[in-house]
Amino acid sequence: MRSSVRRWGTMEDSSSSAKRVKDRYARAAAFYDLLENRTAGSNEASWRRVAWSRAEGSNVLEVGVGTGRNFPYYPAGAQITGIDFSENMLRRARDKAAEQGIHVRLSLMDIQSMEFADDTFDTVVGTFVFCTVPDPVRGLSEVRRVLKPGGKPKNCLAILCGSSPAHSAERREAGKEVSGAVALD
Repeated sequence: MRSSVRRWGTMEDSSSSAKRVKDRYARAAAFYDLLENRTAGSNEASWRRVAWSRAEGSNVLEVGVGTGRNFPYYPAGAQITGIDFSENMLRRARDKAAEQGIHVRLSLMDIQSMEFADDTFDTVVGTFVFCTVPDPVRGLSEVRRVLKPGGKPKNCLAILCGSSPAHSAERREAGKEVSGAVALD
């Protein structure tokens, strides 16, 4: 008898799920910000300001950068690197950075296998990214790997989400892999 709880992280599950996620965000890139404006609520700017006030250090990685909604909230002088595995989302982020006069290094990359050296970033930020990562433990392990040592809770801000109790519990467990992970359901 199969369990009703979906198991994440198998090779088959991971690759087919990753393809579905990539396809979904490739289609959604054109209207993503409009959708986010409707679902984020009126206090979006407020909670983002509070969250980003916890980011420290000058070398920041944003995983799942999407369309670049977080760019205005980074501290002045931060060196921002953003990754996403949707080229369409990155295109929107490039446009937004140019419009706002913000310098950001953007790369097409999967959080589950990042191409950065160990101990590279002071802070890693992910906003609602782990809702869609097929293997959250692997993704969070990669976050831990690229985060500089001596991590204090504020050195990694990973905002996690999920729509079902099992999904949320799994991501909370995965979040324990990284110092400072915050779970929001």
